[in-house]
Amino acid sequence: MKKTLKKTMTFLFVGALLALMGSAAMAAPDTDDQLVGITISEIIDVGTTGTADFTISAPAEGSGLSPVVSAAETTSVEYTSTVGAAETRSVDVSVLLNAIPAGLTLNVEATALGASHGGDDGDLVADGIDLTSAASSVDSIITGIGSGHSGSPGATLTWTLSITTLADVVVQGATDATVTLTLTDAA
Repeated sequence: MKKTLKKTMTFLFVGALLALMGSAAMAAPDTDDQLVGITISEIIDVGTTGTADFTISAPAEGSGLSPVVSAAETTSVEYTSTVGAAETRSVDVSVLLNAIPAGLTLNVEATALGASHGGDDGDLVADGIDLTSAASSVDSIITGIGSGHSGSPGATLTWTLSITTLADVVVQGATDATVTLTLTDAA
């Protein structure tokens, strides 16, 4: 019986020791890696808000002065962009031939970004772009846009109409000029 007790005690001692070693090994931290897929799609999105309306009216009666053009108007352009490394975009403006009545110049200038703009949201071109009755080239009003956005309500566009050649201005009633704003890859 003494031998059996001794064997039992040895067995219990070895079992307890193994249990302690096993629990210590189980308590050790274990790590593994998890693969997480992230897809970043190209984003190129632009939109406009507001309208700009102008009126050319007579000066004060009998003054002999030039016609009066209504005050500047403001609208906004909103954009979101993601690009590859070292790539940029611009907001370009253009108008079709004869869209602006003869004798007039329509200037559009990006004057401020929205309050919540962020990222690489671009640079505003000083003095804006002049649009006339001649077909305009495509000119940039905001350049250097990377992965960024204009914020809301977007970049403020200030539109100013002026009479450049009064002799070319003819009565034609109300007319609409479609000015195209394009968010495009920089050249």
